[in-house]
Amino acid sequence: MERGVSSRSIYQHPAPYSQHTVEVAERMVERGAETRTSADGSDRMLIYDRKAAVVSVQGDSAHALAVYELNLVAFMVSSFVRLLPRGWPTRSFHVGRVPLPAS
Repeated sequence: MERGVSSRSIYQHPAPYSQHTVEVAERMVERGAETRTSADGSDRMLIYDRKAAVVSVQGDSAHALAVYELNLVAFMVSSFVRLLPRGWPTRSFHVGRVPLPAS
């Protein structure tokens, strides 16, 4: 992020139970990232430059799928953008205390 890259992350809802995850989220926020937690049960998804994405393979945590189809990546971005404001900011994290999901 020091090079002008932006980062927005949504962690799975139980993230505050992990000291390591809380520390990573805090470091990211200190560097300018927007990090939140959501209880929606979404699978893991990484999106790079709105051109490529990596998603988990359902039922197989050892594998992932790379997506380069721009229309599908655009759909994933739009889904992420709609979900982001519904999450709780991670600056409200306290290890072992999970915030209530947004309604």
